[in-house]
Amino acid sequence: RKTEEMAQTHERRLKKAQALLSSDAESPSLVRHAATASFMAGEAYKMRGRSLRAREKYEIAVRYRQRQVDSGNASNGNRFEHAWAILHIGHSFSDEKKFGTALPFYRQAVELMDPVVPSFKPGSYNRRRYISAVESVANALTKTGSPEEGLEWFGKVIELRRILAEANPNYSNRRALAHVQEMIGSTRMDLGEFDKALTLYQQSLKTRSAVVDEAPGDPQRRRNLATTWKLIAIVHMKKGDCQAAAGLLEKAHAFLSKAMSDYEQAKGDPKPGWSDQLKDIEALQTEAAEQCTSPSASSVPQPVGPTN
Repeated sequence: RKTEEMAQTHERRLKKAQALLSSDAESPSLVRHAATASFMAGEAYKMRGRSLRAREKYEIAVRYRQRQVDSGNASNGNRFEHAWAILHIGHSFSDEKKFGTALPFYRQAVELMDPVVPSFKPGSYNRRRYISAVESVANALTKTGSPEEGLEWFGKVIELRRILAEANPNYSNRRALAHVQEMIGSTRMDLGEFDKALTLYQQSLKTRSAVVDEAPGDPQRRRNLATTWKLIAIVHMKKGDCQAAAGLLEKAHAFLSKAMSDYEQAKGDPKPGWSDQLKDIEALQTEAAEQCTSPSASSVPQPVGPTN
């Protein structure tokens, strides 16, 4: 995690490759080394929160990758890396919340990836990276005021995720499928399509529950399940069913509390951010209790408090 040292090491590697290229401009291996070094320097700067510096390095990497493509004998792997570097220029703008500026880079990357992706094996690293690229387009669209088009792209993502999870039903692939179902559900929520959102969250809930049953001692899995219950509770609150929401929030609170306790016991320190998530659930519990005791509520349940 020594990101400054990482950046400087790749900077030195880049300068050495560039110096050697000045005397051997046609060396494919040197061009590849320069592209990789520049990209990895960009990754280091990204981890340090220096998005502008990262973007400069990604742009250099794109130029070297383009040089490989222009050589006429670039492999599909090199063509994919060219698109991957372009995608990361988009990520550098997204890090600055400039999603509209990022979107054309995301679209270009996916367009370049489309012809070469079939050459990679199902479940391969590049196939998973391609899914991530398609998901980047979908995310950017929803954040730039185009949720309907974003949902079309999310439809592609969920189908790709489902194929991957069916081909290799490991935890990582199933977790990713559940995550994208929840992302689409949140977009449906923003559009006021509560029933469609609820269906997606319930699909995610099945996966989240199953992976917790497989490893009940994993705090992260328990935390993810708590989040899904919270999302379903929010839908019920939007639909005016405060009692259902209260019961789900109680489960979410209990599971997240247990996850926090298990994590701290295993690691010795609390998990950053989880206490804030617990506070969010408690605020929703208060809101659900108030909703149930309001004059418009059909019944008055007992207020739901934190669960040990």
